[in-house]
Amino acid sequence: IAPADLEAVLIMHPEIVDAAVTA
Repeated sequence: IAPADLEAVLIMHPEIVDAAVTA
């Protein structure tokens, strides 16, 4: 994943990203 894509996901779906980071 490119940094820009990751940033977009963080902005759009913070809960999904938080779950992925926690897992």
